[in-house]
Amino acid sequence: MKRTTIVIILLAVFVVGCLTLAACSHTHEFGEWTVTKQPTCTQDGLKEKVCKCGEKETEIIAATGHTYGEWKEVKAATCTKTGLKESVCKCGEKKTEVIVATGHSYDSWVVTRQPTCTEDGIAVGFCECGDQTSKVVPKNGHDYKSVVTEPTCTEEGYTTYTCSRCGRDYVDDFVGKVRHNITKYSAKPATCTEFGWNSYETCINCDYTTYTEIPATGHSYENNTCLYCGVKEPVASIGLEYTLSEDGYIVSGPGTCTDTDIVIPSTYDGKPVVGIGESAFWFCYSLTSVTILEGVTSIGKWAFYECENLTSITLPGSLKSIGNISFNSCISLKNITIPEGVTSIGGRAFCNCDSLTSIVIPSSVTSIGEEAFWMCYLTSVTFVNPNGWYVKHPSSLIGGFSITLTNASYNAEILTSTYGDYYWYKIN
Repeated sequence: MKRTTIVIILLAVFVVGCLTLAACSHTHEFGEWTVTKQPTCTQDGLKEKVCKCGEKETEIIAATGHTYGEWKEVKAATCTKTGLKESVCKCGEKKTEVIVATGHSYDSWVVTRQPTCTEDGIAVGFCECGDQTSKVVPKNGHDYKSVVTEPTCTEEGYTTYTCSRCGRDYVDDFVGKVRHNITKYSAKPATCTEFGWNSYETCINCDYTTYTEIPATGHSYENNTCLYCGVKEPVASIGLEYTLSEDGYIVSGPGTCTDTDIVIPSTYDGKPVVGIGESAFWFCYSLTSVTILEGVTSIGKWAFYECENLTSITLPGSLKSIGNISFNSCISLKNITIPEGVTSIGGRAFCNCDSLTSIVIPSSVTSIGEEAFWMCYLTSVTFVNPNGWYVKHPSSLIGGFSITLTNASYNAEILTSTYGDYYWYKIN
């Protein structure tokens, strides 16, 4: 029995060996790979191929790994706190990432204290979260504008620097005085009716002058004739109209007088004649000459307006003022001597006096009204004292400015044209 068992085992071994030898000589022919286990994000898969003999060959398919989608914000970041975003894999796995806090954004600034030239300002900034902060607004610094004051004969020149922002100013860049610019004038003897002067000199840049006035001598009549100039003593016109005032009589109109050469007397009815009234002789077309004797101090406005044939007028040394429009449109008036002592010449006083070509402004005159010589064809205007004159436009709200009077023709141009419609005034 025991022997039989051993024989059977040996026989089996032999058969197996023969089969193995037969198998070793066979070449496998495998088919296509077939996935037997799909890989996942985290686990390997498996594939195999089979020979017709039944033999199989297997191979591992590597895990695919996670495939995450787009990031999505799950918690927004704020100015001071972090946010959170996540990305999800198709398998459901999630990954997260911190969103950094945005920090404050101060986009809206309000200046709470304006900077000045010397001090910084302050601005407050506001974040949309409600937080606020402040920062310094740098000071502006001075913005100086310069105005040069030229030197004169009596004063140094200098430059004034004024800050356009705060008004602070200082003076610098001094320049020494200049020499006098002298103009010399010849002497003119006084006559019975006109003042004169000694030879003198003035500086056109300053108030320096050696001018000395010689008063008119006045007539000295004997047998109705002046001993010095031979002029006949004028006879006062009869029939003139007078109005009594506190100081004396005012000539108020021609009355019944028909004279073409009128003489205004010094006295009437035992009282002094002190003025020519408003509109007293206006539109007197027959009037050719007027002589006003001593004592009259004022000529009212419109007094001789549009006396078209008036060719000459003699004014007294007592006269102080010539009113507005007093000789306006006296188109035949060829000459007039303004006596020393007159202080004011009214606006439009000699406007449209077409025939007037020259005039002398005495040193006593301190004001000349707007358009006083407008539309006159003056070619010569002599200022006995040309220094200290200023002009101001009627519409100006500030003070006037000084002008330089040089020669008679230039003076005529600016008095009748350039500054003809300005108010002239003198500062001694």
